[in-house]
Amino acid sequence: MRKAFYLLIVLAIFSCKKDNSLKINPAPEILKDVPLTIGSYWVYEYFNVDTVNGVNHNLNLKDSIVIYSDTVLNGKKYVVRMGNKPFSGMNTWGIIDIVRDSSGYLVNTQGTVLFAENNFIDTFNIYSFVVGNNDTLADVFYTMAQHPDPIITPSGTYLGGLNYRGTVFQNTNNIPSTKYLHNIYVKNVGKVFESTFFLGISNTWVEKRLSKYYIHP
Repeated sequence: MRKAFYLLIVLAIFSCKKDNSLKINPAPEILKDVPLTIGSYWVYEYFNVDTVNGVNHNLNLKDSIVIYSDTVLNGKKYVVRMGNKPFSGMNTWGIIDIVRDSSGYLVNTQGTVLFAENNFIDTFNIYSFVVGNNDTLADVFYTMAQHPDPIITPSGTYLGGLNYRGTVFQNTNNIPSTKYLHNIYVKNVGKVFESTFFLGISNTWVEKRLSKYYIHP
């Protein structure tokens, strides 16, 4: 029997299959929802949410992300984001990713689009989650959407969010379903909310909520 407890947070960064067909038409302005100044940092708390039992439980786990330094690769300037992430296999401090602002798009060194401020049409990434016997347990693709509802976090309540949203088509235990991964950003703050879930569990997920932050001028 396949294990149902694979966290889809892995799919936000890595993949087994990837669609690179997107052609970026750069927007004229630079990123405002993802600050990239060296010295800026964000601290998050993790919560377990169970809609069946009415549970919204603080897991007493935190992670931190800091813009540590910059670097030049292939003639383009990037920033190095360092931190630690519980549940992702990265519980010790290290490099999370190396990213840059590409005229309103946040991209990594492989050219993967991780966020877009002005493109609500294109599909940016397509991933498949494949187990050892080559069975595909889930497919996920990312698009941008506006988030009109208030986002309540330990650091405050935010409005006007943009959601880098993953739509997940999963087929665990021969039961197909559709779920969503949310990555919500707010102008001049950065990511304030992230959610992920366990394959095969229908009513429980993990939320990552902004606890405190500092944006270096």
